[in-house]
Amino acid sequence: MKIHLNKLLENSSLIRVISYPEYDLTYAREIVEQLKELSVTFIIFEGKKKVDNISVLGKGTTSIVLKGVKDDKTVAIKVLRKDANRPSVIDEAKRLELANKVGVGPKVIGYRDKVLVMEYVEGKGIVEGLKDLLDEHQFPEIKRIIKDLLTQCYNLDRLGLDHGELSYADKHVIITRNMRPVIIDFESASTTRKTANLTSIIQYIFYRLPYSEHFRQIFGITDLNALYSLLRRYKREKSDDIFKSILEFLGLR
Repeated sequence: MKIHLNKLLENSSLIRVISYPEYDLTYAREIVEQLKELSVTFIIFEGKKKVDNISVLGKGTTSIVLKGVKDDKTVAIKVLRKDANRPSVIDEAKRLELANKVGVGPKVIGYRDKVLVMEYVEGKGIVEGLKDLLDEHQFPEIKRIIKDLLTQCYNLDRLGLDHGELSYADKHVIITRNMRPVIIDFESASTTRKTANLTSIIQYIFYRLPYSEHFRQIFGITDLNALYSLLRRYKREKSDDIFKSILEFLGLR
């Protein structure tokens, strides 16, 4: 369902979506005005999540994620929930802009107090995306994707930006149609706590992923303790040499 912004406030069900969790016309008007300031023209109500039987891309504890159109291009829009425990999306937008500087995350297109407009990333979650490749025995492609993902996490570590959610990456990494991993959702990211992006994603892939034992076989890991020993060294000293040693251990050099 594609709705022009000028028509959105005529539909009470859609007002409730953008002012979730309750109908609030004043809040909805504020959201629409901020989207207009960012030249968003349409909202497309599609996605796997539902808000009162209306489809959306995502539904979290502090925001609703919608598909939209800006300058004839599809974008993703994060709308701050009315009951969110934070006053705006600006801090998250700035952290995502920081990640963008090292080629990580959806590109920030624009933001205001309560809306963040980003590049629309289409693909599958990491669990489904990697499982498809595993079922098709596309092991070289799996290794290429994992190396890319580990490199992105290392770059975030060097930047001093901790994502905060990569120990359970199910909802935070998308595998795109052109087989590129994209780290999303920087709501919990921080520049003040100690970074743990690389160690978190490695532990997720080789220990917490539902089919992690198959990945350990693909990457020739017979001793997890040896890998964890490397990760402990990395925690003490996040250096290029130790990162290269981790890649070499995984056969990714």
